[in-house]
Amino acid sequence: MLGQGEALDCYNMQRQWEDTVRVKLENQEREQRMEIINLQDTPAEKADKYKKVFTDCCDVPQSGGCGCFGSSTPQNPE
Repeated sequence: MLGQGEALDCYNMQRQWEDTVRVKLENQEREQRMEIINLQDTPAEKADKYKKVFTDCCDVPQSGGCGCFGSSTPQNPE
C-alpha cells in the first residue's frame, strides 16, 4: 500500500543492524590489537608491535616495495 513504506523500513532496519554489528566487530579488533601492543615492555617493542598490527605490509622482501628488508629506506621498483 502506498504510504506504508514497510519494505523500505525493513531494509533500512536490517542495514542499520548490520552496520552496528560491523562497527562493533571493528572496535573489538582494534581493542585486541591494542592489547597486543600494551603487553610489550619497552617503547621500542610497543612501536614495533604497533607497526606490525596496524599496517598492511611488513618488512619482508615479498612486501612489494613498502620497505626494504632490514633497511629504513623504501625500495625503488625500477
